[in-house]
Amino acid sequence: MKYKFGKELRVVNQKDFNEIFTGKNKRFNGKYITLVYKLSAEHEDRLRAGVVSPKRIFKRAVDRNRAKRLLREAFRLLQHNLKAGDYILISRSYILRAGSQDVVEDLQKITSKAGLFING
Repeated sequence: MKYKFGKELRVVNQKDFNEIFTGKNKRFNGKYITLVYKLSAEHEDRLRAGVVSPKRIFKRAVDRNRAKRLLREAFRLLQHNLKAGDYILISRSYILRAGSQDVVEDLQKITSKAGLFING
């Protein structure tokens, strides 16, 4: 089992981001993360994630980069336990006070609550 987060696992197009944000897609809030997702019907094995750190919340680039790094790491560790689809992970202001394990646990709790976590 590989724990990589390469280009094929990323949502990078603005069109894809807009498609996930608009429409009837679900949104779940955790302590450190807001999750917006769209399950994939046509691509049953495709799992992709986009990471967002709003400049409005994180004024300094170093803070935005740390928040994105924590989100990517949490997704990378849990990707094999998630249902296929497109996920947008939005960092919340408290994420800078959290450690990597806290963010992973928060993402696991959110995906379980949303019914997206396969093993548990």
